[in-house]
Amino acid sequence: MDFRTRYAAPDDAALAALESQIGSPLPADYREWLRANGGGVTEDDLKYGTDDLDVDEATHPVVTIFFGLGVEHAELDLRRSREVYAGRVPDDLTPIGTNDAGDLVCLAVAGNAPGSVWSWAHEEEAATRVTAGFTPFVEGLRPIPW
Repeated sequence: MDFRTRYAAPDDAALAALESQIGSPLPADYREWLRANGGGVTEDDLKYGTDDLDVDEATHPVVTIFFGLGVEHAELDLRRSREVYAGRVPDDLTPIGTNDAGDLVCLAVAGNAPGSVWSWAHEEEAATRVTAGFTPFVEGLRPIPW
């Protein structure tokens, strides 16, 4: 995956502060990815599992931005986005990405399925499980051919 704008990769202290705020460790595959990539604005709009825009986004979400740490805009920062969406996104999910429509990609950090990836639709304020883990989600992302 290529980034048009890349956020700085977090150091161990920043990751530890995020994990402390969340109250649990990040899933290992996501922690590794974040440490290597930092997040950012993707070069292409990416859709999980397909490039067909007619396929339901609840189970095949679109992502254009992966959140980072120390990002200027609160809604794009992993630590501050939890505050932005508090009371709207379930407590066991942490927002890790978004798309141009304002829907979120979230990571389960607690509950029955820790490490699983969820889509959260802002209009319905409802979460739907997408994959059992972060790696299958990233590996399943496809560029949308506009």
